[in-house]
Amino acid sequence: MEWSQLMRIAFAAMGLLFSISYGSRRLFDHKFAPSSPRLRQGLLVAVAVLAGWAAAWVIPNQVMAALPLVPAVILILMGQSGVAVFGAGTIILLGQHITVHGLKHGDTLIVFLMALLLFVRIAVYLRDRSSCRSPYLYGLLLHFACFIPALSSWPYESEGGGGLMAAMALSYVVCTLVVMFVQGMQRDRQIQRSLSDEAYKDHLTELYNKRFFLQALERTVRLAAGRGKAMSVLFIDIDRFKHINDSYGHMTGDLVIREVAERIREQLRAEDTAARYGGDEFVVLLPGCSSLQAAQAAERIRRSMSQKAFHVRGDYVNITISGGISAFPEWPQEELLDAADEALYKAKQNGRNRIEVAERVG
Repeated sequence: MEWSQLMRIAFAAMGLLFSISYGSRRLFDHKFAPSSPRLRQGLLVAVAVLAGWAAAWVIPNQVMAALPLVPAVILILMGQSGVAVFGAGTIILLGQHITVHGLKHGDTLIVFLMALLLFVRIAVYLRDRSSCRSPYLYGLLLHFACFIPALSSWPYESEGGGGLMAAMALSYVVCTLVVMFVQGMQRDRQIQRSLSDEAYKDHLTELYNKRFFLQALERTVRLAAGRGKAMSVLFIDIDRFKHINDSYGHMTGDLVIREVAERIREQLRAEDTAARYGGDEFVVLLPGCSSLQAAQAAERIRRSMSQKAFHVRGDYVNITISGGISAFPEWPQEELLDAADEALYKAKQNGRNRIEVAERVG
């Protein structure tokens, strides 16, 4: 095979794989991407399989046959399980084998599958070791996992050793460049996520902050209104927190706030959103919950505080909370927070360590 033809194949494969890699990442960053982890994994595996089939169609059956499996590397770098990666790689290899050989040469397919299994086991092991993420290593690993099985299809008589070495070199270069591209996207995403956490997370409790909560409240109310469902807001305040600060010191006060946040988090569903609203005050969004359901959730949180003393800095501190609830659509969006705050004030006035629900009069 001539150098010019090898280069055309290499550039075509590289362009295709770059496009698929970038498209996959953009798809999963999009707001319409499925929220379910299983659906996201299934869609990502499907995209990888389609990318592998497309690459197999572009690339002839020779040493560069390693390239259709590059989407498997992408799955690994995106944190997918070894089972998902091996499943996607198996489907890619089946499609590639049937395209080239039909239903013949099943022994060749078995050799490829064994090489794929070995590659997946080693690559997943390396991924989970933060010191073993070199793109050159991944590219070399992928290339040699497919190089030995692909030797059986190389036309030695017509091509000779020079063509073999050229194909090997280009295969490794393309594999490595694509891996570097995907790793770069992953690093960019991690940086963006870190910046987002800086902007929207409370550093003491690791809950969301007030800024994020107000944005989430608007989205939650909009979704509830569009679907004709209820949603509730729960305000939580630590009872006599000033006394805790005065008696034990501000450092102990911070530890209490952190522990309260953790106990709130433990009582919530995956779809709920908890935030530190300021000082010793917290707020929780409860999508799909009526005021009655929200009151039941709030009682679980209240009991989790009062039934077990807080162990901070070698001492045991008894902590209670008060809470106020308002629900949509009983209260319009612009009145939800004020109504929940009024209910919280009522809980304080009625003796603390209790939950009150905001009710409309008349």
